[in-house]
Amino acid sequence: MSTQTCHCAEHVAAAYLKHHQQTGEGEIYQTSLMSALIDGVYEGETTMADLLEHGDFG
Repeated sequence: MSTQTCHCAEHVAAAYLKHHQQTGEGEIYQTSLMSALIDGVYEGETTMADLLEHGDFG
């Protein structure tokens, strides 16, 4: 039995910090919790146009 812990937030933060230190730019934009998206309970009205204003990765 495997008991792995997800460290996703730490990985995202580390990748952002590295990018920001190298380029001086960057932004993290979160529209919902991944669990809400996966479970289908996200009730927001974020459009693709809204998301693309903040970048195209993620």
